[in-house]
Amino acid sequence: MTKIVLLKTTIVVYLISILIVSLVSFNKFSDVKLLSQDKFIHFLMYFGLAFLLSIRYNTFQFRAKYVLIIVLFSSIYGMLMEIGQEVFTTYRTFDLKDIAANTLGSAFGTFFAYFFKNFTKNFFFK
Repeated sequence: MTKIVLLKTTIVVYLISILIVSLVSFNKFSDVKLLSQDKFIHFLMYFGLAFLLSIRYNTFQFRAKYVLIIVLFSSIYGMLMEIGQEVFTTYRTFDLKDIAANTLGSAFGTFFAYFFKNFTKNFFFK
């Protein structure tokens, strides 16, 4: 399996994981302290998504067009998850602060991939 196929598969699995985590009830785990850090978790999920997309679409040259597309895609996906929570569940609600955390995570994930380009480029595109 080539690295690109593996990376594409990882991105699809990651997207599905975000979908499941966004729409499933975690009432059983409400005592878990980590879940009380909701905005930080949102930030990390979308940081990871943007980072993976940045690696896949090789934004190492920091082309504004690709950076914008990745941040927008990740942010819009986050917005759709928030809308889905409001529309398809009775136990989750739409939250603008979650969208802000998703967008910040997306931007930081993209920039993180760029600033650490030498490590990631050598690791994934050797």
